[in-house]
Amino acid sequence: YTPSIIPADIAYGSPCGTTISPNTGYKLTAVSYVMGEADPVSVTIGEDGKADIDIEKVTGDIVITATTEALPMDVKVNGDASADKEAVTFDAENVEITVTADTGYHINSLSYTNNNGEPVDVVATYPASEVSFTIPKVEGEIVITAVTEINHYTVTINGENVLDDDYVVKNMKEPVEYIEIRGEVYMTRKAFDEV
Repeated sequence: YTPSIIPADIAYGSPCGTTISPNTGYKLTAVSYVMGEADPVSVTIGEDGKADIDIEKVTGDIVITATTEALPMDVKVNGDASADKEAVTFDAENVEITVTADTGYHINSLSYTNNNGEPVDVVATYPASEVSFTIPKVEGEIVITAVTEINHYTVTINGENVLDDDYVVKNMKEPVEYIEIRGEVYMTRKAFDEV
């Protein structure tokens, strides 16, 4: 936390005031002060997240105590993928994040920015349906960019791979014992009409 300017030496009977502000990425959870031998005085934290201390008459040394808590940081994903978001807080170290491609997609490359910094490429074996990586230290919002591609599947007929129009035209005129189609099928209009 950061206090506003306080004189190092305050004369007896003088007023003293300061504002305690949380540092970036943190919020104040409690603020109090003790003056001389008096009991601790709790200070209200305002809606702006700051605490104003206003002492009308100084009667002894002043000790201010403030406690803070790290704020949770957003993890955003650009692309056809999602990321786990557990316990990602400001200043957290060695945070592991797993990015999973949406159903029907795979990841071709992955990068991230930390607090709007320079993009960091994630080294992994691509293509992949899931990629895990570690961020050394969280300094702000994490933005992950996943370059994804839709999955393509093959069609086999009686164990033969259908890759072109000629196979369909030549081999589909006669009835077959069975047709096995798995996943998404891409065919030209001509091949589809022949079937």
